Amino acid sequence: MFAVLGVYVASAAVVRPLTPVAISDDWVYTRSVEILFSDHRLEILPLTVTTLVFQVLWGSLFSAVFGLSFGVLRISTVVLVVLGAWAFYGLCRQLDISPARSALGTAVYLFHPLAYSMSFTFMSDPCFTSLMVISVYFFARGVRHEDVAIRFVLAGSLVAGLAFLVRQQGALIPLAVGVYLLLAGRLWPVRRALVLTAAVAAIPAVIMAGYYYWLFEIHGVPLYQRLFVDNIEAVGARGAVVQVARMSFITTMYLGLFVLPLLAGAAVGLRRLAASASWATWVAVGLVAALVGAGLATFADGRPRMPYIPDFLNASGLGPVQQIRGSRPPLVGRGALTALTWLCGVAALVLTLVVVRRITERNRAGIGIAGLVISVFVLQAAGTLPSSFSFFNWYVDGVLAPSDDRYLLPLLPLAVVLAVWALDSARLSLPVAWTLTAAVAVFSVAGTRDMLVRQKAVWDLADAAVASGIPPFKVDGGASWSGYHLFEYSVTTPSPPPPEDSPWWVWVFAMAVDGTYVVAGRPLPGYDVVRTVPFSSWLEPDPAQLYLLERQRAATVP
Repeated sequence: MFAVLGVYVASAAVVRPLTPVAISDDWVYTRSVEILFSDHRLEILPLTVTTLVFQVLWGSLFSAVFGLSFGVLRISTVVLVVLGAWAFYGLCRQLDISPARSALGTAVYLFHPLAYSMSFTFMSDPCFTSLMVISVYFFARGVRHEDVAIRFVLAGSLVAGLAFLVRQQGALIPLAVGVYLLLAGRLWPVRRALVLTAAVAAIPAVIMAGYYYWLFEIHGVPLYQRLFVDNIEAVGARGAVVQVARMSFITTMYLGLFVLPLLAGAAVGLRRLAASASWATWVAVGLVAALVGAGLATFADGRPRMPYIPDFLNASGLGPVQQIRGSRPPLVGRGALTALTWLCGVAALVLTLVVVRRITERNRAGIGIAGLVISVFVLQAAGTLPSSFSFFNWYVDGVLAPSDDRYLLPLLPLAVVLAVWALDSARLSLPVAWTLTAAVAVFSVAGTRDMLVRQKAVWDLADAAVASGIPPFKVDGGASWSGYHLFEYSVTTPSPPPPEDSPWWVWVFAMAVDGTYVVAGRPLPGYDVVRTVPFSSWLEPDPAQLYLLERQRAATVP
């Protein structure tokens, strides 16, 4: 375990986390930290949908010690992810998983491309996921035995409240614990039930009540939190059914992706596991197979393949898509993505087989504390749905992508824990599993390094354009650069509407941008190339370069 964490921390030297740029939407959260420092007030920007309070305070703590910068805030996320990884290992041990397999599971989680790339941002998703894992670890340790350890339950309750102060679905953690205790028959007699319920729920309830009082009565509800509810209502009942069906299939496929290295290592023992599976297990596998088959058939008419909801993990590598004009070239072809899609589908079926088989085993006295993890998993899976409604008609490169992969991040550690637990009695080839995990880790480190280097080149090119005398509002430097530099300017300064062909971030983040000059990943029709800047990339094919483009002037009629 120390080796796993040591390699993760050492890999930061390759990734360069102190790079002074924003990634994706984390500039929005960075501005809240900057306002807290400069004006000594907690301000949640109108673009913010999450609760965010603890994340701002956590980042401010690091900034007070090391100075305020994008890099320091990124380090605050890395530290929280390390703490979450340690709690992940502890959770595995609470499930009586061996130290070797617990360390393997931790590595699978920590170095997964989605988890690893997001850990080097100041996004809310990795912060929430780490707090969720820490909370579940404390709860598991507190209620594992019949004699409840109240101090650990209270610790889990406090961390669940802090998780709520990052993202709203933190409220589902104590609810999941309550559901587990109820189904496990632990809420009896009445006096014990009252004490245990209060220990689980009282602290998060007080935190939530205090937050909403502050939000409604003091701060005011941010615009995008109000629009979030409106977006869900706009989809309607029929659209909601469609979205739930879509996301059920897509989530199932991503669960297969999350546990691929583990299941590959367990391939040698799967035949014996399948032979001893109960009829209930095969019914569950059949239902998941029907879901996967229906989903594959539904998406077969278009081009979608895994990854179905590309954001931080996409065909072009790691790092959010659609952040500058001109998409990055894909690293792999359609054939490789098709193969990945089928592998994820098969892995989802195998994951269902091993987990349901373990749940329905007759030679064990129940499933113990794993029931707590299952309860948290089910409610967090439901908690990923509301965020996806804002993406009901979202397209990436002309392909329907009805959510973002980062919203599924909380399911990653829970799926891995359940897979390791379900494979406890199975023959597992550790060399195979470790080799595949190491290969994934190499890709994750290289891809995350490229993500930050590429973004640094984007910001440098936009900054150079402004330094040359071009007004900032005439430069489209991509989503994060334009948002960070021009969001508040766009709100306070009257300006004509942007051109109709402006990308999404201009309409959302920086409406003052007129796009006369554009930082792009390739030449665009209607623009002249002003400057070409190469940058270092380990994964992208040569030459990796960016372009500063100027919109062509319309020909004048004499």
